[in-house]
Amino acid sequence: LAEGQDAEDLVVYINAYKPATGDFSVYHKLVNAEDSDGMQDAVWVKMTQDTISTIVSDTTNTDDYKEYKYVIDPTYQTGGSSEYQYTNSQSTTFTGFKHFAIKIVFKSSTPHNPPRIKDFRAIALQM
Repeated sequence: LAEGQDAEDLVVYINAYKPATGDFSVYHKLVNAEDSDGMQDAVWVKMTQDTISTIVSDTTNTDDYKEYKYVIDPTYQTGGSSEYQYTNSQSTTFTGFKHFAIKIVFKSSTPHNPPRIKDFRAIALQM
């Protein structure tokens, strides 16, 4: 993030074709500017799907893209105003983040009709 633009929350929007036989999980790494551990030592944390889980694409229409929203797991929103907080390997607790990475893992029980993503947006928010 730009200088002076540290964030305390993150929202990810994904436009995807997701049939009932497929799914995907979204993970984040969020690191505070003062954290000496850095990105290489940060752990991937699974995000929570904020969209109703029963929303799936029509298997007969491969252009049936839906929008899915993912948010930080509430167990990490422990700051005074529900800001993102984490504790690094040196037992130091940080509020907010300067750097972030997103990982999307695809899953499917039928290889002939896998889920696919058209686009995604990751929005870092200041509170």
